[in-house]
Amino acid sequence: MKDQTLIMTQTPRPLSKQEAKSVDMQRRVCAATVSVLAEVGYERVSTKLISERGKMSRGALNYHFPTKNDLFVAAYEYVLAEWEKEWPFCDLDAQGSLTTEALIDALWTELFSKSTYLAILELMLAARLDPDLGTRLRAALARWSKKRDRRTIQMMGLDPDDEMASKLLRLNLCMLRGICVNRFCADGTYAEEPLIEIWKDILAREMKTHFATPVESP
Repeated sequence: MKDQTLIMTQTPRPLSKQEAKSVDMQRRVCAATVSVLAEVGYERVSTKLISERGKMSRGALNYHFPTKNDLFVAAYEYVLAEWEKEWPFCDLDAQGSLTTEALIDALWTELFSKSTYLAILELMLAARLDPDLGTRLRAALARWSKKRDRRTIQMMGLDPDDEMASKLLRLNLCMLRGICVNRFCADGTYAEEPLIEIWKDILAREMKTHFATPVESP
């Protein structure tokens, strides 16, 4: 198996021509995997569909990712790496300026409302009955979550070691995840946008309750 870390990290040296080709192929495979997962779901995904979507041979796919779990873990890490490039996580100069409203809007727009998140949900549910996949996905998520949570709390002007701040941030993610899943369970009676607006108000009140100088919406 080729070095999958190439697609997730920026190497301190220029890549050789062969390494650059390998990185490009791995990214194409991961992007195709995410696209197919979102479209057909975990149960119907296959290397045939992925190779067709990515316009590559199945041999090339298997060379880089010998097992399905290798492929799914790489695709999962690929999505996390892409998320890290999105605002607000990419804005290292925004410390103390991120409002609860802006945070919710950014998370919904850039993460939870996109088809990419459907692929993540498919993998999370599949991991429930696959111990190997579950262990590897949780390890990848733990690395991302720790960095994401500290950066987000700092951008909100709060102490990243504050337990309540961490709990409220996790609650926010749970609520947005639930609203995302609701679109597949409900009959359309409750649109997503009004629910998100209600949640913004609730979270803002909680922030005011627990912190002396909360970050409020302008």
